[in-house]
Amino acid sequence: MEAISDNGSVTSEMTVVRMPEISELQFSTTDQIPAADSLYFSVKIHDPQTPLSTLEVKLMTGETLVSSQSIRTKGTDVSIVEKGIYIPFEAGLEENQEAKVILTAINVEGSEVTQTFDFHITRPQIPEVLYLHYNGEVVEMNRSEDNPYLYLTEVSDSEEGYPMELSGKISTTVSLDDAKLIWGAAEASNTAVLIEASGPSFAFDYRDYYDYVIHDVTN
Repeated sequence: MEAISDNGSVTSEMTVVRMPEISELQFSTTDQIPAADSLYFSVKIHDPQTPLSTLEVKLMTGETLVSSQSIRTKGTDVSIVEKGIYIPFEAGLEENQEAKVILTAINVEGSEVTQTFDFHITRPQIPEVLYLHYNGEVVEMNRSEDNPYLYLTEVSDSEEGYPMELSGKISTTVSLDDAKLIWGAAEASNTAVLIEASGPSFAFDYRDYYDYVIHDVTN
């Protein structure tokens, strides 16, 4: 950059752009992590001249943005320890799916530095038996011998059979508190998606649908 002094002479000035520095970046895995689990990272961010602003975190599979979060950073030195990134288990997830986490540290002047971590997402192991929770009952759902993505219940012992309408959850263990995976309410009717244990129950109306779709089990 050139500048004109008071005496009319031309001088040359150099603009120095200060960028944050990322160091000691560590992840809880070196390559693989199962879906429906969390990936944790720790990192130190330093900028000797300019206060820090934010750390942007993106989870990507291919060109698809799966999730993002913005972490507020203050001062010129920040340590982030064991920050979790949830890895969703979605329908159509390929085994050993390529994925990456992109970390971008930004200072208050807008200067930034980025680091990328590449890894693979594996499909979690679904047990042979799932458990349907409804009306205070727990009913076993056994994997079909012909279709590993289909789970079936035995005929109900009650005279009324299963109700035409019910609300409930499906889990990988008898106890919802101990379950690694729990399916509950989805936006679409007669459909279930993965939820937290405290999440809402799905609603099922047999009169509107002859089968029940559990997303994140089917491929």
